[in-house]
Amino acid sequence: MTHAIHFFCPGKPSSVVVQRYRRALAPLGQYQIIWHTPAGTSSVFTALAAAWRISGRCLPQLLNQHPVAASGAATSVTLVAFSAGYGAVRQLLVDERDRQGIDAVVLLDAIHAGLDAEGRANDAQLKGFVAYAQRAKTATDALFWLGHTDVPTYGYASTTQTTAELLRLVGGEGGQFRVHSYDLFPPFKAKSEHAAALTKWGPNYLGEALVPHLSALALKRQSHLPWRDPSLTIGQRAVKWSLAQQALGGIETAGHNAGPIIASYHRGAKRRDANGIERSVGLRSGNWCVSGLAYGERRCLLENEQPVMPWRVSGMELQRDAAEQRLWRSAELVRTGVWRPEVGDVAIFVRPPHADPRREWRRHVGRVSIAPDTQGNYQTIDANHGDGWGTAQRNLSDRALLGFIAYPRQQPEALSQQVWSHIVRVSDDVLHGRYGLDYALAGLLPQDLVA
Repeated sequence: MTHAIHFFCPGKPSSVVVQRYRRALAPLGQYQIIWHTPAGTSSVFTALAAAWRISGRCLPQLLNQHPVAASGAATSVTLVAFSAGYGAVRQLLVDERDRQGIDAVVLLDAIHAGLDAEGRANDAQLKGFVAYAQRAKTATDALFWLGHTDVPTYGYASTTQTTAELLRLVGGEGGQFRVHSYDLFPPFKAKSEHAAALTKWGPNYLGEALVPHLSALALKRQSHLPWRDPSLTIGQRAVKWSLAQQALGGIETAGHNAGPIIASYHRGAKRRDANGIERSVGLRSGNWCVSGLAYGERRCLLENEQPVMPWRVSGMELQRDAAEQRLWRSAELVRTGVWRPEVGDVAIFVRPPHADPRREWRRHVGRVSIAPDTQGNYQTIDANHGDGWGTAQRNLSDRALLGFIAYPRQQPEALSQQVWSHIVRVSDDVLHGRYGLDYALAGLLPQDLVA
């Protein structure tokens, strides 16, 4: 569970300042600051956010292009801006659907507008801020904090003037809409006054705003996520998480089998070298059915719960792991009715179909989302289904089916002597290379390791 904090700032601050923000936000636990730091005025940030707009919305593309490293889908989404960075935030608050997906907005001396005929901040340029402030006044799942200074501006409304107009439009502060004024320096040190919003009072201000708010949201949302329901098995929870990923659409945004979300799927994957030592695979792109499945499994873990299978990119290696753990159930066992897969189990297929599947090392995997019926029809939810996640209708008679990885059941699985004997035999055959699954992984190129 990771909080995504998108920070819009003209130029990335020094490592010393960045560390101040990290310390202030440390009580959040898992969080990630995603810095957006082009140099320039608010128009640069406006253009940055406008480039994300599809069908009137900016937020989905922002989240797709900048997934949080630990979870892909964030526990919460926060927008922070300093100075000209407000231009991006203004764009992200235009559409009501985007505003509903934003959990907090914090502005550090970062709100301006043009002047109207009466010399006040232009109301039309504040519509998104007004709408979000009104939501923060009444809803517990939205927060809007605004800190401003007395730095004067020329030709457009200062942060003090703009804040005053915003307060007038929304009828003052209330709920989780809070405004704070800072005046640390004399008037002739306007530059220092403005910079202090980022370097001096900004870190603690952000921490004071976000830590209690986002911590409360995390507790609330964790208990309501369907893939964290303790009444379900880990496999069943992983199915719910995987089905939800279909809403992302195409995630190969940087070319075939490439994009920031896919890179996060690969990031934690490991392989065993010729000496049996686990080593990081080190990939950012490539076929992602196995790594996506492993990544999703880890998004569904409850406290003190361990994943069933290692984090792999190679389906063949995953199959070998399953055999070694005595979780592998061959297609033969399933077709003869000796063992039946359930929702949450992982199906492994040879890819592409080969005259002798045991001699073909490429694999595709999918998690059973609908268990087989009496005719052998079943459904899987697969990563790397085209350029996204998708379901596939299958049958147990499919020639490409190699078998299943059995995940924990609601009730402990009672294995017959026939199943147990088969598991022992398969495990022994795999370990001694009689199924050809000891293909020289260490001799393959890194891209060849991706199943």
